[in-house]
Amino acid sequence: MYLSTQIENLFIDVSLSQKITETDWQELVAISESPLSPEVKRMVKRILHGVRRGWVSVLA
Repeated sequence: MYLSTQIENLFIDVSLSQKITETDWQELVAISESPLSPEVKRMVKRILHGVRRGWVSVLA
């Protein structure tokens, strides 16, 4: 399970590289419905939205 600092670091990495690993993607989808702080939830939603819109690539 991710800690908020791990999600923050992942958000920064994804924002800069516009890429996310398949493992990280699957974990974010799984935790997107769990209770998170509003800030962390916003970061997760932004990453998910970026992938769905094609702005972020999922690496296999």
